[in-house]
Amino acid sequence: MLHKVTLSDRATLAYLDTGNGLPVLLIHGFTDTARSYMELLIDELRHDHRVIAPDLCGGVSRPPNRAFPLDFYRRDAADMAKLLATIQPGPVVAIGFSDGAESALVLAARYPNLLRGVVAWGVSGVIS
Repeated sequence: MLHKVTLSDRATLAYLDTGNGLPVLLIHGFTDTARSYMELLIDELRHDHRVIAPDLCGGVSRPPNRAFPLDFYRRDAADMAKLLATIQPGPVVAIGFSDGAESALVLAARYPNLLRGVVAWGVSGVIS
């Protein structure tokens, strides 16, 4: 089921919350939506895990036009931290792909108490 949460006056985040079990946070790459990037992974993981899969701003989330300032990985990590603080799933395993992996690493560095672990793939390693 797709939910929405207002994080600030800047953003309303849409996210999928499905399944039961240990929570995982899936962070997709670049633009589009969590479903378009990770549908097979969502469908597989939801059988044994609570899957929280937000659409980063620019997909279903608003504002629709996505900006990429120098600190956008930090901004996305802060959005993920606010989402987790709002829905309170307990410590999650953050799983990120591409830009989502960069944000997952920043999330782990800046908000370690929110995470159980991190899986990052497609990481370029350029974080400002």
